[in-house]
Amino acid sequence: MFLNVSLSRRVSFAIAASMALVSANLPLASADPIVPSYVFGIADNNQIWQIDPAPGQQSSQDAFNTNLTGLSNAVAFDRGRDQLFFLDSINDLYVWNKPLGASAATIQVITTSGSLGISSNSVFNASYHNNAFWFFKEATNELVKASLSYSGTAVGTVPTFTGTTSYTTTGPSPASANGFGDIAINANTGILYA
Repeated sequence: MFLNVSLSRRVSFAIAASMALVSANLPLASADPIVPSYVFGIADNNQIWQIDPAPGQQSSQDAFNTNLTGLSNAVAFDRGRDQLFFLDSINDLYVWNKPLGASAATIQVITTSGSLGISSNSVFNASYHNNAFWFFKEATNELVKASLSYSGTAVGTVPTFTGTTSYTTTGPSPASANGFGDIAINANTGILYA
């Protein structure tokens, strides 16, 4: 099923019943070798975890203590810059720079919940795509793009928040029932899966 989004040009977002696409895991004779990958998340105690989902070597490790209080959520990862974005308990947007080389891991506030247009309900979904942090406001059909700008290409460059753009979808009804848990955006096609 596709959601039509009101934009100056037509954009469609696919809604998938599952985040995992079975066909993506099928080996192809001409496919390149699988590149190791990790999954990152935030626990209830605000510890950032790194998980290795590779068959036969699954593991997890406590990667960073944010020292935040309350529950953080809405996790999104910029694979190109190795940065994890998330909303804290009051919906302020943070970025975590993974430790690379001699650089220590850090977290930094990018913008506030007010700037993101989040007034009361927590947001439990997010995805990073094309220099933006994307999320659906809870119990609505409103998709929000929080645009980010980078002053350079150096590892660890912290982005600057430049504004939001909201898109009203013609998604599931009633909108008040929309409690998105996870979303993902295909980096090649721009299709959003929820």
